[in-house]
Amino acid sequence: MPEYKINDVDFFAEANLTEPARTDAEAYLIDGQPAYSTLEKGNRAEVTVKNPLGIQYQFVPIDYNIVIRRDSGEMESTCDGMIYYGEKRNVFFVELKDRSGKDWISKAVDQLGKTIEIFSRKYPCSSLGKKRAYAANRQHMPYHVSSSNRDLCDTFRNKFHYGLCICGTIDIR
Repeated sequence: MPEYKINDVDFFAEANLTEPARTDAEAYLIDGQPAYSTLEKGNRAEVTVKNPLGIQYQFVPIDYNIVIRRDSGEMESTCDGMIYYGEKRNVFFVELKDRSGKDWISKAVDQLGKTIEIFSRKYPCSSLGKKRAYAANRQHMPYHVSSSNRDLCDTFRNKFHYGLCICGTIDIR
């Protein structure tokens, strides 16, 4: 497992890639240790990746794959993974949950935000195309967008400059 200090993380490093790039029309992201993509939906599928144009994309597990240490030496809490495509210009971060209760969204958003802050130290938003963060929970599908979730999405976009999607589908386009 690659290990980095918080200011030196290279999310695109070859050592972080645990699976080949995909062009499949549909795949699924599964929360494991680490998270992974698969073509088998099964009952553990937490996010569906739709790719109707067959664009080549890469899924990179972050949690349980890339060790990020704070200056104090403690491990940083990160999201489950990242998808990138289009010569690393389009970046989507993903947090997968399998929890009941209402606090799962705030926990997912916190992990996404921390990961984006670390990523943005080396890869500023201005150098990217599409930027999104996905929070998904297989116990809460389908998702219902409440006004408080809309406010959370607006606050997240204003703070991190990434769109926040609380949903179970990622569209590669």
